[in-house]
Amino acid sequence: MMKIKLGLSFSVLAIFFDLNVQTCSNYFFDTVSVLAQVLKCMIFWPDKETILKNMPKCFKGFEHTRVILDGFEIPIQRSKCVRCRVRSYSHYKKKFTAKCLMICTPSGFICLICRACGGRASDKFITKHSGVLELCDFGEGVMVDKGFAIDDECDEFCLRLIRPPFLRKNKFSKSESVQCAKIARARVHVERVIQRVREYAFLKNQVPWNLVPCLDDVLIIVSALVNLGPPILANDRF
Repeated sequence: MMKIKLGLSFSVLAIFFDLNVQTCSNYFFDTVSVLAQVLKCMIFWPDKETILKNMPKCFKGFEHTRVILDGFEIPIQRSKCVRCRVRSYSHYKKKFTAKCLMICTPSGFICLICRACGGRASDKFITKHSGVLELCDFGEGVMVDKGFAIDDECDEFCLRLIRPPFLRKNKFSKSESVQCAKIARARVHVERVIQRVREYAFLKNQVPWNLVPCLDDVLIIVSALVNLGPPILANDRF
């Protein structure tokens, strides 16, 4: 947990616990997979009734929203493999990253964790292969940012796509401006969830290449701990 929360190196941990550096590394790799399996039960897909009972006031007009999607990137070390470098280079961040998809309910509960992809992967690709759209019921809403071009995928599963309008003719109409503000006011909660996830230094600092294979397990552990923490919204916001 000190490695995940504080991002300490194995050399520092070896001094703290009076162990060999390799022993610390072995303990981490052995324990992180077990801990992920134990905490995985804290990340689950809630039923529709539970989501409606915990619908925040800022979602007025978007009560049919089932999940909010947003992506975030974790910096990783440059790989010696050329193919891995191509897949992990993010043109948006201008460095090597692993891209993750954050899927949470309107109340800020992380309900699904997907495998991390290379920084080159698009938001559309990650969403399509996450399986989140298949879990939604007919007519439910999926709230996303402008970068998610998943119109066809939502139409395929008969889902409502809630996305801010695109700027046309260098200005928004009055109705588009109001709609954009309402969506931004509701969608900001997924950013607060990502902020809590990034409080763990392992997912904030550059991840060494030898630790990339355990990145998915660390994401599960951190997401479960965020769900176990205090709620994103106060009681008077529901």
